[in-house]
Amino acid sequence: FETLRPGVTELHVQPAEDTPEVRALGEGASGWVDDLRLVTRDEQFAEVVRASGATLIGWRAVRDAMRAG
Repeated sequence: FETLRPGVTELHVQPAEDTPEVRALGEGASGWVDDLRLVTRDEQFAEVVRASGATLIGWRAVRDAMRAG
C-alpha cells in the first residue's frame, strides 16, 4: 500500500462466513474465511489502508465509473 500510485489497484478477496456449507466447498474455503476477517476485523490491515490514503471500493463502484465514461 505504501507504493500505490494514483488510479485503480485491484486487491482480490473472497470473503465468506465460516459455515458448514462454505467449509464443504473444499480446502480453499479457509482462505475465504480468512479474507472476511482481514477486510472486516483486522485492525492492522485497516491501519495500513488508512495510512496509505487508499480508499477501498467494490466492483459496483468501478463498473459505475467505467459506464459514466
